[in-house]
Amino acid sequence: MKILHICYSDLDGGAARAAYRLHRAQRKIGLDSKMLVVYKMSDDPHVFAVSKLTKLRIKILNFIQDKKYDYLFVLHGEGISENFLSKIKSLNRNIISIMYQWDSIIHYNYVHLIPLFNKVFTFDNVD
Repeated sequence: MKILHICYSDLDGGAARAAYRLHRAQRKIGLDSKMLVVYKMSDDPHVFAVSKLTKLRIKILNFIQDKKYDYLFVLHGEGISENFLSKIKSLNRNIISIMYQWDSIIHYNYVHLIPLFNKVFTFDNVD
C-alpha cells in the first residue's frame, strides 16, 4: 500500500511530529509511506523537501504522476486549493483522501473543502 503525507514540516511543531510518527509507523509495518514537506528537519530518506508553495505544488504533481497511491493524508488542508486537490485526484483516480485539521474551524475555515475529501477529522471536539 502506498501512502503520501503532505505537511509543512516533518518535525517542526506538534502536528508535524504527529504526522511524521504516523509515517514512520506505517513504514515500520511495511507500508510504502512518503512525506512531502516544505521544511525538512529529519534525515529520513522517505521525506522529500520542496521549497515555496508553487514549487511544492509542481513537485507534488510530478512526484505522484507515474505512481498510484492508495491514500492521501493532508494535514491542515485549508492550504490546499480545490483545483490542486482535483489535479491530485485526477492522477490517482482511486485515492482515498483524508484531511486532518489540527485546529478548530473557528481558526481556519475549511468547510468548503469537506466535500472534496473521503474523510475529515479534527482535533477539536466541537467541530
